[in-house]
Amino acid sequence: MTNAPIAFLSDFGDSHYAGQMKGVVLSNAPGVPIVDLTHAIAPQNVVEAAHVLAESVDAFPAGTVFVCVVDPGVGTARRGVAFESNGRFFVGPDNGVFTLVARGGIGAAVVLENPAYFRTPVAATFHGRDVFAPVAARIARGVPLGELGPPAGALRTIDLPVPAVTDGRIDAHFLYADRFGNLVTDVPGALVAEGAWAVLVCGRRLRGVRRTYSDVQPGKPVALVGSSGRVEIAVRDGSAAERFHVKDPAKVRVRFIRKKKG
Repeated sequence: MTNAPIAFLSDFGDSHYAGQMKGVVLSNAPGVPIVDLTHAIAPQNVVEAAHVLAESVDAFPAGTVFVCVVDPGVGTARRGVAFESNGRFFVGPDNGVFTLVARGGIGAAVVLENPAYFRTPVAATFHGRDVFAPVAARIARGVPLGELGPPAGALRTIDLPVPAVTDGRIDAHFLYADRFGNLVTDVPGALVAEGAWAVLVCGRRLRGVRRTYSDVQPGKPVALVGSSGRVEIAVRDGSAAERFHVKDPAKVRVRFIRKKKG
């Protein structure tokens, strides 16, 4: 018995659904450490979940089991899978949520088809509780992936937004808004590390990419490289999502323009 930690990521918000998944884990692996990575993913937003998961895995020790339940296709023909990557395990729907973590290389990967490891009966609308949570508990206790089902082969991937870089200009996308209303872009900080860049967002021109939130006055917008390593748009002591009236970050574009010298 290993009792590796289990980390949950979902779009369940402040609901009893997240608690039910943890209860199932404790019923099958008493004493296993449980971490709520986040349950605040926007509903059905697989792209946001893929990025948040990829940003977070390196903070956890080897052996951690990540249960990822952002699953708009629950109950359909989409597969449930479990796999190993860089010493950590991942359990969830094969809907593209693992696109980024899988780029780091995959070891064993299986389709979850062995009902002996499921909670019964399995609700067609709640595989997080009835399939993924009990499977994760068994993995944490040392059950080999091969006992859970047949080899999965290639996992499904999804197209993720990338910035368009031309001479002196970067056309980028917002990926998601975090808990503080900071708008995280798909622009790596290294891309704007050299030179001075003006930032255009929702018709507003920001002076450039700063180092900290405190580099502007309270209530003012600022572009900076956040802890994700990507550029984000924030408002000091406020919410950029509210300031710029961004309800769906994926539909909003942001542009970086290299300032002319002199």
